[in-house]
Amino acid sequence: MIGRNIRYPVLLNEGIMALTLLASQGFGVSPLGPDGSHDPTSALSSTNSSSLDDSGVASISTALDMVVHILSPRGRIFPPELRSNACSLLTTIGRRDPDVLLDDEKAALLSEVREAARPALVALANEPIQSLDVPQSPTSPVAPSPSSRGPNLVRNAAVRTLSVWGL
Repeated sequence: MIGRNIRYPVLLNEGIMALTLLASQGFGVSPLGPDGSHDPTSALSSTNSSSLDDSGVASISTALDMVVHILSPRGRIFPPELRSNACSLLTTIGRRDPDVLLDDEKAALLSEVREAARPALVALANEPIQSLDVPQSPTSPVAPSPSSRGPNLVRNAAVRTLSVWGL
């Protein structure tokens, strides 16, 4: 569902939230396997690499490709909440319980996800902090609207993801 179409951001967000909830069970990387049992890391990563279309732009063929696209500079077309939720998914998948050791296959999948998403996350984390210059009168303070928090919302989510990953 995540890797299919960028036309419906609400459906993308729902898919990302579903994977985030699945990944939150246990220790971040679900013990379930790729044989239809909904492992978020397996669902997100794939051995299929992105291919280039006729215009030389990487096509989106997996859920991981879509998450990286959402976080990339081209992903600014998506609502900040969707981009922040994509960071939350990566945070949840990447968190580690020190008492749980990953098998080699899961560690390789986690490494693949981290390597694919790291450049976009670092770029987001390095964006300058946007000031929230909201005019306020002394008698009626105005809270910033959710859309005015957008750039910082995504930046802060990327910083949090990198922090959880230990980068």
